[in-house]
Amino acid sequence: RCCHCHLTGNTDILSIAFPACLVRSRIALVIPRLEPFQFDQLVVVCRCTPDIEFHRAVQKFLSLDVNLFKQAGLPMAHSHPYFLKDGKERVISGILSEFSFPMVLKPACEGSTIGIEIVKKKEDLKAAVDRVFKVEGRILAEDYLGGHEFTVSVIDGKALPVIEICPHSGQYDYHSKYTKGATDYIVPAPISQELALSMSRIAEKGYRICECSGAVRFDFKTDKEGHPFVLEANSIPGMTSTSLVPKAAAAQGISFPKLCEMILMEAGLDKV
Repeated sequence: RCCHCHLTGNTDILSIAFPACLVRSRIALVIPRLEPFQFDQLVVVCRCTPDIEFHRAVQKFLSLDVNLFKQAGLPMAHSHPYFLKDGKERVISGILSEFSFPMVLKPACEGSTIGIEIVKKKEDLKAAVDRVFKVEGRILAEDYLGGHEFTVSVIDGKALPVIEICPHSGQYDYHSKYTKGATDYIVPAPISQELALSMSRIAEKGYRICECSGAVRFDFKTDKEGHPFVLEANSIPGMTSTSLVPKAAAAQGISFPKLCEMILMEAGLDKV
């Protein structure tokens, strides 16, 4: 995913930039015969966030358990981690004592809204816990926020225009994200300047806190009163021409090729 190849200024070296250090996936890099290049001259460059910062941003547990964002004053919904090894009955009991309904369950390290459950009543909790634990043995329970969804992309420390995410079903799940026409993406979001500026500043601060580089997307949701909360940071966001980071960049006059060039130009051995 997102593999970019380019020649450096030294034409004797081929540089390949790709998002490394995926939490649950292996990356297979196939190198064809590259004469006159020699394999020991190959330079592999990480175009996104270095290893520990990648884990801080992507693993929901790490950023929440260590209170990385909360200690910095970034608004986040109340949440608590739970583990399959502790037993489902103990997990369910803990959730019932900690949360009211509706509430949210999500796998700790998955992306693309995989495995997310919105549990509307107590009677649905056991089945929801069973389903999420089938995805991963570590889950996060979280207060449900009843407002609107937004995303803010940050590149080189600067926020791009805010995008409002409007799923037709009312829930931004896997189907809504990947089914053509199931969700509207409005950029710039039709919101007050105050709210847009607030989310942009929060995203830029989160970018600095995690020591990110390249393009990082911060997902937000508002509560019923309209206050924004960070859901998570994605340091390997989708980078097809129809993905959200390119949409935000286009709204600021940055073409897709230019965006890719900006990301690649920031990649370097000093960032690994």
